[in-house]
Amino acid sequence: MQLQYHNFLVKNFADTVDYTLEKKIEYKIAVGSIACSLLLHLLCVVIAIIIFKLTDKDLVQSGYVVVNTLKGTYLKQQNNKEVVRVDHATDDNLKSGEKTESQENNSPTSYFSNIESAGLDSTNLEQVYKEHTLNVRLKYPVGWIYIDQQRKSKLDGITFWSTDNSFDPPPYIHIEVVDKYMFNPTRYKFTHKFKTFEGFYNEPEEMETQITQQIYIKTNDEKDFIIKLIMNGRENFKKFQPIFFAMVDSFQFGNSFLF
Repeated sequence: MQLQYHNFLVKNFADTVDYTLEKKIEYKIAVGSIACSLLLHLLCVVIAIIIFKLTDKDLVQSGYVVVNTLKGTYLKQQNNKEVVRVDHATDDNLKSGEKTESQENNSPTSYFSNIESAGLDSTNLEQVYKEHTLNVRLKYPVGWIYIDQQRKSKLDGITFWSTDNSFDPPPYIHIEVVDKYMFNPTRYKFTHKFKTFEGFYNEPEEMETQITQQIYIKTNDEKDFIIKLIMNGRENFKKFQPIFFAMVDSFQFGNSFLF
């Protein structure tokens, strides 16, 4: 009887030990899983903080804070609080060909004049260039000569230049025939209604002493045109601008006139 009771106690003690060991193992596994999860989350937070710090540092070093709005992007300079606005043209405006705000404002912002402020000086435009493949006609100054080029039996370009000693080096004007798909009104700041067409242009571009200005002529014919003036010296260029604008104003093409 005592032997049976002793065996019962031994078996009960063994079962208790096994149960305790099993619970300890389960507890350790649970604790390990929780610790791994916490470490993983902590690692993600650390990585996010590092990325944020690097991005924030780049913006601060650049001196600008970028603020996106519905109408455009503002760049605010932290040092002197200068704000620059960059307007974004909408897809609807691009498709409909509407003018941007900068095109509607034809006020010059540089040393040079625009067409309205410079005016047109046709006093010395006594020679006339005529061409029949595209029916091009243009008045140009006395003392100037030209050379024209054809491509596939049609006018491709004309170059005019001065032969007198009024300017050194002499200015020259180039007319280029272009395909209509090249026209993009958003590239141009100013517009002007000439006699038979609408012109699109920007302020002159300076490259060392050489200054260039071009006017895009949008037509209702199969081709468009670009008329470009290239000249040395700011004073000479500004002085010649009214003559250049008068030459562009005399430009005719296609059915806009009859020879």
